[in-house]
Amino acid sequence: MELRAARESDLPEILDIYNHAVANTTATFDVGSRTLEVQQVWFREHVPPHPAIVWEEDGRVLGWASLSPYHSRCAYRFSAEASVYVAPDAQGKGIGEALLREIVRLGAENGMHSIIGSITAENRASCALAEKVGFRKVGTMEEVGYKFDRWLDVAYYQYRYES
Repeated sequence: MELRAARESDLPEILDIYNHAVANTTATFDVGSRTLEVQQVWFREHVPPHPAIVWEEDGRVLGWASLSPYHSRCAYRFSAEASVYVAPDAQGKGIGEALLREIVRLGAENGMHSIIGSITAENRASCALAEKVGFRKVGTMEEVGYKFDRWLDVAYYQYRYES
C-alpha cells in the first residue's frame, strides 16, 4: 500500500473511480461522465496549495483525494474544499479515512486555515467519516441538487486548523 501524490499516469484509474460515482451515487452532483481531457485539466490545476493524492495497492489506484479552491475570490485563499473517492470494491477498508486524514495534513502543510466538505446529506457514511476525522457539521442546504429524479440536501462540514 502506498499513499502518495497523484501522477498523470493515475488519471485513467482516478477517472474510473469518479465516473462510477457519477453514474451510481449521489456522492457527486455531476450527472455525466468526465472525459480524460477534462481530468487532465483537473490534474494540472491540482498543484500546491491544492494537491491530489492516491492510495495505491498492488499497482492499482483504489482511491483518491484532493483539495480544490473553495472559491475564486482572494479572501477565500486559505480555505479549500476536500474531495475523497474510493473504488467500490475497496470501500469499508479504511482507505477513505486514510486519504481524508492525509489531505487534512497536506492542507496544514500548504497553509490552509479551513477545509470544507460538501456532502450529500443522505450519504451517512461520508458524514460519519468527516466527523471521525475532526470535521464539524456547520449547516445543511435543502434541496439544492437534483439527481436520479429527486431533490438532494447538502450537508456542509468544516475542518478548522488551530491558529
